Parts: sequence; structure tokens; C-alpha cells
Amino acid sequence: MALLGPAGVSAAVLLELGLALGYLLALVLVGVGITVFGVAVFRRATSSLERVAGALFLLTPVALAAWYVVDLGRLGWVTGLPYPLGWAALGVDLWRRPADAE
Repeated sequence: MALLGPAGVSAAVLLELGLALGYLLALVLVGVGITVFGVAVFRRATSSLERVAGALFLLTPVALAAWYVVDLGRLGWVTGLPYPLGWAALGVDLWRRPADAE
């Protein structure tokens, strides 16, 4: 960034700008990747366990966006609520349909 940046701008500012742009690019790529993967899992779901997994993948970017965009204050724990609910659904599904003995 320091070699390609405009003249008169310090290397520290360009480094911070590069890190910020890299962070935003990673957020976008991971958010899109998780969403597409969640849609694929949810579309191919044949059991409730797979539907829960797909829903958790779909809710991850939504929960992260809500956490970054909306200042919930003391209610910040609400953005993490889908995960214990997903684990509870996983436990119920495994309880009702235990693994077959081989």
C-alpha cells in the first residue's frame, strides 16, 4: 500500500486503510459464503437435523449484521440466541432418532 498509495500520505494511514479494506472484504466474502452454503444445505434437507443446520448457517450473517448495526445494549445476547436453540433442536432430534446400532 505504501508503494502504490498517493504521495503525501503516510505509510501508517495506508496500512490502516488496507487492513480496513481487507476486513470488509473478508466480512463480505464470509457472509456471502455462509449464506450460500446455508441455502444449499436447507434446500437439500431431508431431516429436521439438516433443516436446523441450514437455518443456523442462514442466521449467522443476520445475527452478525444485527450485532454490528444495531446497538442493543444489554440485549446484545439476543444475537447469539439462535445457537443454543439450534443445539437444543439437535439434541431433541438425536434423542428421538438415535444412531442405529451397527
